[in-house]
Amino acid sequence: MKNFIEIEKILNTRPEDLANTCGCSLSTYYRYRKGKASPDIRVIENLLEAYPELNTEWLFRGRGPSLKKDFSYSNNGDGFYVYDESGSTITFTSIPYNKLNSENPDSEGVLLYEDWQQSQDEYIICNNFIEKQVDAKHGALCALKVNSRSMEPTIPEGSLCLANTNITHFIGEAIYLIRVKEFLKLKVLQQLPDGKLRSSSQNSLFPPVEMDPDDLGFEIIGKVIWVGKKL
Repeated sequence: MKNFIEIEKILNTRPEDLANTCGCSLSTYYRYRKGKASPDIRVIENLLEAYPELNTEWLFRGRGPSLKKDFSYSNNGDGFYVYDESGSTITFTSIPYNKLNSENPDSEGVLLYEDWQQSQDEYIICNNFIEKQVDAKHGALCALKVNSRSMEPTIPEGSLCLANTNITHFIGEAIYLIRVKEFLKLKVLQQLPDGKLRSSSQNSLFPPVEMDPDDLGFEIIGKVIWVGKKL
């Protein structure tokens, strides 16, 4: 990550102000500033929330301009291409984004199927990340923010998931995005001897149920292939 002295110069701010922005004490901030300690994810999130104009590729990898406004963009229909000052290309893809919300701590995270079909929200993701971490084609991915405890501990509340929507049938025990009547849910699916599927949450508060894969009210929308969570 870039030295905080450089960040201060870019943002034209004082150490005291940046420490306050990052939500840490001035003494802790000076440890970050001198390279004697590394900021945790909370500090980075606070920084980027206060200064969304910062280019994260520059911040973490030293690539491209320090500020997003200094990028030049083009779009060929397959993704967004960003050219930095050195002429290097960084590519991004826009994928569908939705939230699975629960009404209270004791309820499942769900999304109305109708809202899923009509949603126009997008999540911009770096193609380099997809290529290195996610084994799926760009056009098959969707992003899901999970605001529920039903899949803890594997998917903690507040996590971001990526699902491969090209996988619309059972291919083995895993976490799937499924439709049950008018709702979408995240569930672990297991095949039973009689051909039915056992649908379960990983939180014991939510009992498992049996699903008939031929039921018109049941559908596999995709398979969860990546989970990101705060530490």
